[in-house]
Amino acid sequence: LVNDLKDVKISEEFSKRFGDSKIIALMPGSRRYDIDFHLEILIGAAKLLREKNYFRPVFSIATGLNQDLAEKLKKRIKESGFEFWDGEGRELMSASLAVAGVSGTVAVEAMLLNRFMVVIYNMKKLNYAILKRLVHVKNISVPNLLTQTEVYPELLCSEATPENIVSELEKYLNDPERKKFIDESLREGVKLM
Repeated sequence: LVNDLKDVKISEEFSKRFGDSKIIALMPGSRRYDIDFHLEILIGAAKLLREKNYFRPVFSIATGLNQDLAEKLKKRIKESGFEFWDGEGRELMSASLAVAGVSGTVAVEAMLLNRFMVVIYNMKKLNYAILKRLVHVKNISVPNLLTQTEVYPELLCSEATPENIVSELEKYLNDPERKKFIDESLREGVKLM
């Protein structure tokens, strides 16, 4: 993964389609469970981002999705009035200002691309209540575990709201000191890999 992400290139197709827009990459996941629990939250965040006028939210369609699920996802995103990229998610993240999406490998990819990410994870309330009693960890995303600091805000269950996602993105994008600290922490995290 480290070697694969050293030289991500933006394709001509991507450049023609999105130009040099201020893209926020939205990553709803690569499994049905992830999409079912996170898509509507990310659509809500996209609506708030669009209201800001200067951001262009673009959804990633994971290349590994089965065709039926991918088509369902594309249809829902189009119905909501948003755009999607069904090429490599890495390309979308590389061209973005920041990322918001489901916790997993994508957080490591974002770190390797030196992109800030708001990590979300939602699940059934009963599962969360059980896991909270059994598992005692401060963070869930690998970049936070590697850097031993919260470079990526983690919004879990009821905290994973459109408003909180946009608030965390804006804290990073609008605060030069915070941005500098996080970007340096991400670079240090990459060195640990």
